[in-house]
Amino acid sequence: MPALGHRNSGQSAVRLLIILALLGLVFAFLLVAARSYIEVDEVELPDLIGMDISEATAVLARDNITAIEYPENIRNAAINEVTSQVPPPGTHVRRGRTVSLGVHNPPGQARAPVLIGLTAEEALALARDANLNLGQIDYAHNDAPAGIVISQTPEAGSGVDPAVGLTVVVSRGPELPPVPLPDVRGLMLDQAEQQLRSRGFISISRVATGITHDRPGSVISQEPAAGTVVDRSVPVFLGYGLAAGTVVQVPAVAGQLPALAQSRLRSAGLVPASVEYVDDPAAANGTVVRTVPSAGSYTLADTPVRLVVNATAGSVVLQEQPASPELLVPDVQGERTELFPEGELGSRTVPFDFNPADQGIPSLMEQRYDLEVVVEDDQGERTVLERNMPAGEAISTSVTVYGDALLRMYINGIFYMAWRP
Repeated sequence: MPALGHRNSGQSAVRLLIILALLGLVFAFLLVAARSYIEVDEVELPDLIGMDISEATAVLARDNITAIEYPENIRNAAINEVTSQVPPPGTHVRRGRTVSLGVHNPPGQARAPVLIGLTAEEALALARDANLNLGQIDYAHNDAPAGIVISQTPEAGSGVDPAVGLTVVVSRGPELPPVPLPDVRGLMLDQAEQQLRSRGFISISRVATGITHDRPGSVISQEPAAGTVVDRSVPVFLGYGLAAGTVVQVPAVAGQLPALAQSRLRSAGLVPASVEYVDDPAAANGTVVRTVPSAGSYTLADTPVRLVVNATAGSVVLQEQPASPELLVPDVQGERTELFPEGELGSRTVPFDFNPADQGIPSLMEQRYDLEVVVEDDQGERTVLERNMPAGEAISTSVTVYGDALLRMYINGIFYMAWRP
């Protein structure tokens, strides 16, 4: 019996060892499985933007990541170029995930409309209606009438690259030898224009430069001057007089007290309107900076004119007469400031505003342009403004003149208009 008990005890120990071994294996398996579940295999996303979609898809596939595409329309991007990605580069993601890629794939290319035979203004309007960019307008002499589109790129019906847009060439008319400009002063506008066109001049503009009591609508000035030998494509500007009984000229009141400025407006047949306040370090406190409409412009009688005053709203009390006959004005702190600095007595500030969007000239909206303003007054002739302006950009500033003055404006070196402020 003792031998049998010893044998049973040994068998029990072996079974216990086998059971413990099996439990160890199960535990190890569970541990490995849990670790695989908890510790996710991640990769860092590369920067795919700029790659072709086929290349980007292959790069992701090496890490067992699937690319999902969606179309985008990004200017200057190549067809099928990756233009965005979600999640972004540098993000850690698990293998087997998906990544969204934006791909430049614009909708069906727009087709160029027929522009040949249209005027430059009509071509610009048609391009805008078709949501196309009229990228460049060139000019060339041609037998076609001046101002007519004679060629276009791309051809009508062809696809248009949105990054390039349309390009047209506009006729300047037949190339003719230069001729002396006839003297049309004293003629009525229609007669003057007919005479100029009969001699081949193609760009004629009318500019109101004064008032007259006897012959409104007659030419009182011309630029270039009569007798000047010019190319017939040069713009000709005809200054004419408006009827004195229907229009008035806005007086120059810059630098004056608001009450005095209002009185001058009433005397000119205009109606003082609201007052706008600005902070202009270049002007004396409490004085008028400019008017709207601007000084020197012609408008109908009884037109409201707004004053722009250099002061804080409410700090200037409008009254019928200035508080003192001296050339002094109260500033917002109650101090007294000279209206005209020493050496500037007799000078006045004239506002100058120019917005190419109001001129109806497409080239000013599409290309940079040179702007020059020349003043001729009691101190002689001088250039007071000379800038190279970005396409379509407006300018609002002021210039100083002395006594009776004539201002002339030039665009790209060509006379554009003249006026007396």
